[in-house]
Amino acid sequence: MSCTCKHTPHLQQSVRRPSSSLPNDHVTKYHARTFGLPRRICLPPPIATISRIEKFSSAHRLHSPHLTDEENAQIFGKCNHVNFHGHNYTLQVDVRGPIDPRTGMVVNITDLKKCIQDSVMSLVDHRNLDLDVPYFAQGIPSTTENLAVFVYRTLAKHYRNTLVPLAMD
Repeated sequence: MSCTCKHTPHLQQSVRRPSSSLPNDHVTKYHARTFGLPRRICLPPPIATISRIEKFSSAHRLHSPHLTDEENAQIFGKCNHVNFHGHNYTLQVDVRGPIDPRTGMVVNITDLKKCIQDSVMSLVDHRNLDLDVPYFAQGIPSTTENLAVFVYRTLAKHYRNTLVPLAMD
């Protein structure tokens, strides 16, 4: 008897294929082995969140083209200084999704690390956000909030279904 749960369609397909060498109860055996359950109980794959933390340093100037120089100075204070200033940032990227029963992973952490390095870190680490990053060079103020939006939009191109959405309190 095969498992007919809706949570493991990729495994159901391999069970139903006549040419498959897998026994009919492969899916329930997986569930039983993985979760220590009776063979006939089907559960959705477990969901996990994987986090990757990177650190980088960047310079910027908080300045909005939509405000006057006086308004910028009043709102942003010393962070509006014309010669820029720098910060050390900590970036945490969270990826959430079902654990693939074949690999035991939500995503390959090595691939995630490379994607973060190539897509984000190479653009922002030891750079001037306002001058060196095209996203901010078009006049978007380089606030921490806008930096988070930039990182999210950049990584969402690669991890659209698993990247944890931005949540700001």
